[in-house]
Amino acid sequence: MRRTIPETMDGWQDGRETDLGRELFALATKTAVRALFGADLPPAEARELHDALDTFLTGIYRQSLLPGAGRLPAPGNRRYALALALACWRAHTTRLIEARRAHAASTSARSAAEPSGGHKDVLSHLLSVRTPEGAPVADHVIHDQATALVLAGSETTAAALAWSCHLLSRHPGTEEELSAEARGVLRGRAATQDDLPRLPLTTRVVTEALRLYPPAWLIPRNTTRETELAGLRLPAGSTVVFSPYVVHRRGDLYPGPARFLPGRRAADRAPGAPELRACARAAADVPVRAVSRRRRPGGPPGRRLTRRGTPS
Repeated sequence: MRRTIPETMDGWQDGRETDLGRELFALATKTAVRALFGADLPPAEARELHDALDTFLTGIYRQSLLPGAGRLPAPGNRRYALALALACWRAHTTRLIEARRAHAASTSARSAAEPSGGHKDVLSHLLSVRTPEGAPVADHVIHDQATALVLAGSETTAAALAWSCHLLSRHPGTEEELSAEARGVLRGRAATQDDLPRLPLTTRVVTEALRLYPPAWLIPRNTTRETELAGLRLPAGSTVVFSPYVVHRRGDLYPGPARFLPGRRAADRAPGAPELRACARAAADVPVRAVSRRRRPGGPPGRRLTRRGTPS
């Protein structure tokens, strides 16, 4: 992450309009791919993956909530099906998996202890997993796990970053406090994970941004057995949908729920997806710190913002 942040931000210029959402999505995706494979995607494949994920995320709510509509021969459904196939991504992961397995086989002396050939990334851990019968996990399973990890590590983190930057640009006093905190703690160097406990305002800013604009703002779940919810009987197979976005704006839980108040304590016990908040906060604190230290993001007056999130 510390390598990817300056690579992304060095292309930003003061006074030039930049699509912050796209830039941060590219930053988060590149970070996730590097953590997963220990390498970068070729530029053309990275762009194709980005466009496919963008189409996938645009259509996933419709597919989740209106599955019947997904069978209609509409242009959006065709684009969604192509994005879901992710041909370039599947080909890339297949090549990497095959190369890792071949390398492990060629170094048979250590292959039993290091089935992935000595690499120290997420893919190496996936390749080292064995079934109860002692067999390697199938390549298509590893591919699906890799895809889920990249998706979870890119869109949610990018959304948390983008909304944090947007809120800071609308609250210059908080932005100044954040910059002062960074200068006092970091003294010009890049932030590390160990710095986070000494950057409390950063944590509060990201937590409050997640409360106001949760990346997973609408969450569907299917019941596995008959149950009762709010006095209603739900048979097995029922779809239950709830919205952290709505819950986080309940006045009885958050006084002044629409206000951006990083100092509020209630954010620490915000309902809904606590594991998402913890992961996104840990992943986003370092980039937010770098963004506030190097650039002052803002938007043209009157520009209307739209939001998109990922079902959890």
